[in-house]
Amino acid sequence: MKDKSQSPTRAHRLVAAGRWLCGHSTEQAYRFAQRAVQEAEQGGEAERAALAQALNLLGSIEIGLGQPGAARVSFRRAREGALRVGDTEVQFKVANNMALLHHTAGEWHSATQQLLLAQELARQEGIQVPPTLLSMLQTNLAGLHNRWGDPERALHLIDAYHLQQDPSEIVRAYAQLGQATAHLLLAEQSGQLERFAEQAQHLQQAEQALQVVYSLPPEELSYYNGRCELEARLLAQRGEYGQAIAHLTQGLSGLQGRYMDGEIDLQLHLGKLQLQRPDLKPEQRGAAQQAAEEHLKTALSLMDRWGKHYLRLEGLELLADLYERQGRLPEALEMMHQVAAQLRGQVTRPSPDTDLLHYPSDPQTDDASQAEWKRRLQLAEGLARRDSLTGITNRRGADEALPGLLHQLRAPTQSLHLMLIDLDHFKRINDNHSHAVGDRVLQSLAKLLPEVAGLDALSARYGGEEFLVALSGARNEEARRVAEQIRLRTMQLVWDVPGLRVTVSVGLTRAVLHDTVGSLIARADEALYRAKHSGRNRVVELAPHVHPAPRLPPASPA
Repeated sequence: MKDKSQSPTRAHRLVAAGRWLCGHSTEQAYRFAQRAVQEAEQGGEAERAALAQALNLLGSIEIGLGQPGAARVSFRRAREGALRVGDTEVQFKVANNMALLHHTAGEWHSATQQLLLAQELARQEGIQVPPTLLSMLQTNLAGLHNRWGDPERALHLIDAYHLQQDPSEIVRAYAQLGQATAHLLLAEQSGQLERFAEQAQHLQQAEQALQVVYSLPPEELSYYNGRCELEARLLAQRGEYGQAIAHLTQGLSGLQGRYMDGEIDLQLHLGKLQLQRPDLKPEQRGAAQQAAEEHLKTALSLMDRWGKHYLRLEGLELLADLYERQGRLPEALEMMHQVAAQLRGQVTRPSPDTDLLHYPSDPQTDDASQAEWKRRLQLAEGLARRDSLTGITNRRGADEALPGLLHQLRAPTQSLHLMLIDLDHFKRINDNHSHAVGDRVLQSLAKLLPEVAGLDALSARYGGEEFLVALSGARNEEARRVAEQIRLRTMQLVWDVPGLRVTVSVGLTRAVLHDTVGSLIARADEALYRAKHSGRNRVVELAPHVHPAPRLPPASPA
């Protein structure tokens, strides 16, 4: 821990001034943070603690200024400095800020891991973290579980940590948003599965969650923005699209130029509502589509300008859908190429020299060209749902397919088993044998999965070294056999790399009628977690009635 008995240096005073200025003038705060970094660097070894604090402050300001690359560098340096001097408090703050950075980039899993790291640091002896900050950490985790598509886990966190009864009003207010969001997500999932009684129940619970109005300070724009969006979503769920759009428009007028994240959220949601509203006459649809296009383009422009890309995929897909409806197929295809590029982690736009972007003749006048555009658009949409390294379905494609597979459970003879497969010690493979070998391992496992599970099974790369297999119509014994065969066949793979041994851990569960995609994934993930922590290279099955509990990430790399 840092020595708190030392008198504050000039660098420390500049950091304190920069923090105060954050609530008044971001530009001035940025200048003070830069000066604090310069002062601390000149102070050498004696100012390492101040340098870590200054870099952490600088990174948090750079996020707000739309400089994510610079923020990553600042946080990395801040964490290295804090580790060197043993300053756990700065490590805690860096983890929180890194979570915000990952959230801004739409990297929900990484953001969750950073918050879990902050939670672990907070439990270490000697660190003094205000209770409100710890409660906000749990609230933020609940919000990320909603973003991650796991509303059940979000509700569990809110209940388990009694966030709705927290002494701090700001914690209760954000917990309220998390609870309402979770119930809205569950309502949407229930509607997709035609469980209309459950849908109505979740909508009622979302409305009840928003009945309390908290009087937070005017600068808490994030809360007021989130509440405005949720209220509009509830209005739309009741079919009151006009009121929902008016509500969002009013909320947007109070945010423009003041809160960039909120402006992006509301512009995007306005575009979505304009496209979705079913209450328009045919002659009104043209104006609604034009308004939707303006809102979506504004949202994307703001994201690009400020480096806030966490909703960019959704905006691009909405625009592609709009252009396809209007018969503007070249523009729809361009949007889908940007979607595919974003999913592959590319920053630049696709080259117009690529085969797919070789424009045929005018699609509006030539029937053959119109058909060619549609073919290419379908191909681009398929590419956006395929993993570029392994060639199998990616996470996005799997998430889109799973609700339909769950829906089939309504037939009494149907069944669905889900398994999550994780390569054991994959980081060691990359570190010891190179990333090229790691890529070959991923490709080999991706090829093996449909060979074992069958071509009619859903096989997907679900993230990093994690894969997913969904078996429809299989009996319990067959699903267990497939899981065990995947494990054994992986062990039997032959490599021309000395010392390379590859194994997998498998988490298996069976879907039941009341399951949602989130609850099914969470249960398979819990089974996988138990397989990893009981020795790896094994299959663990979790029964449908077992509910996973919140947990910290493993101490050692997978």
